Amino acid sequence: FSYENFDPNNAAVTVRTDSYILVSNLVIMQEMQALNLAYIFKEFSINVTTDTLTVSFSPGNTVNNSYAFVNGLEVVSMPANLFTDSLIDVTVQQSLTYPMHKIALEMIARLNVGGQPISSSQDELTREWADDLAYIEGAAFGVSDSVQVPIDFGSVPNYTAPVDVYNSARSMTLDDQVNLNFNLTWGFSMDPNFSYYLR
Repeated sequence: FSYENFDPNNAAVTVRTDSYILVSNLVIMQEMQALNLAYIFKEFSINVTTDTLTVSFSPGNTVNNSYAFVNGLEVVSMPANLFTDSLIDVTVQQSLTYPMHKIALEMIARLNVGGQPISSSQDELTREWADDLAYIEGAAFGVSDSVQVPIDFGSVPNYTAPVDVYNSARSMTLDDQVNLNFNLTWGFSMDPNFSYYLR
């Protein structure tokens, strides 16, 4: 990024909607360097209950001479029933009713476990799905499996995920003695001040 006299190290941005702060004082170059990224892509899901959606970008206030810039913005309509309101809270191991329609969600990772990346053109809701290899922790990767069987979605909407997600998996071995010596673990960077939705 280079534009006239703007220093890329001063690019800091806050992003707001009518109801939520989606990004607060994000210093773009620091984020890119810390995560070894060539660019930053943020995806959020929010419930809009009015006829308009306002998205505001402003310079962050943590960097002197900061400025904000946007390379692209996409607003996509999503089905209202994509996320369920009944969740299992892993800290208390019980089902809770959670008002998903009243919170903003940021997509942290969307993985096709055991399968290939899936491009937005292969997803009914134009989402990108990465393979899971970069998130696996430890030396045990398990076995990637792929099947081609008809999927019966039952009451689950078929746009929840592309068929290729359901046709791939990562498993351990059939040998119980081998399985005792390892597990499959995926790691994600998390902020302990937030709750996370895993499905």
